[in-house]
Amino acid sequence: STKIFLKHSALQTLHGLREGALKEVVASIQKIIRGKLKRIRFVGMKKILSNLQKAMDSSSGNVNCQLLEEALANSVELPYDGHHFPLVKEGKALSRKVTEELKVKTLLEEAMKEHVVSAIEGALETANTLQKPHKVRDLAATITEAKAMLLVLKKEKAHLDKVPALIKSGKLEDLESWM
Repeated sequence: STKIFLKHSALQTLHGLREGALKEVVASIQKIIRGKLKRIRFVGMKKILSNLQKAMDSSSGNVNCQLLEEALANSVELPYDGHHFPLVKEGKALSRKVTEELKVKTLLEEAMKEHVVSAIEGALETANTLQKPHKVRDLAATITEAKAMLLVLKKEKAHLDKVPALIKSGKLEDLESWM
């Protein structure tokens, strides 16, 4: 092996050049890795927003509540929990609307099972406060069904209210025709 003897100033210059070259290589590697990580993060954010959009969109006008909740849960992985994204804001508003509609639908179904006029009327009043179009599957059908049941129950109540008067008047044949 051959030894080269350099003056101290030349050795310092070579060390300086070596340090500069190493810094450039390290900065280049860091730049490439940071760029790759940002692209991976961007693809993840794009996927989260895409899933949220799919959960909010539906050809039938009904929202899949489970998909919407999952997409909103994933939105916390976005910067600032996604609060600054208009799509996330719309998704949260839609989620609140769907939750309210589900409560109303449940309220209507329970009132219809009980066959109580006042409960059905109260549930229908609550349903009337909701904005249309409805996002919950079959809510409009449930409302229509409840209105129909309410009419039937009111007619039955009107007939039952006349029974004591018919009994007092002795018109039992009129009573038999109703039954």
